[in-house]
Amino acid sequence: MNPVNFPLFRKTTNGKSFYKIHHERYLEELQIIGSKYLHHTLQAKIYPEILFLLDIIENKEQHYLEISEADFNTFMEYCKAELIPINE
Repeated sequence: MNPVNFPLFRKTTNGKSFYKIHHERYLEELQIIGSKYLHHTLQAKIYPEILFLLDIIENKEQHYLEISEADFNTFMEYCKAELIPINE
């Protein structure tokens, strides 16, 4: 893998999950579920979690789209203003 400048920002192709990848073992996710949203973090400690993060970072299968930090922040503001939080 080439050197990566963190943070990285991605979203799923269906636009339901947005990611801020702080480094290769830590991410923040915003996920829309119906009229609600989930905001959580993942500290990858076990192998499947590490592979999940590498999949998002490398994006070899093109399941994720690169976005800007502004896109991520705009999506977060939308969630807070328009949707019901699940974990707050």
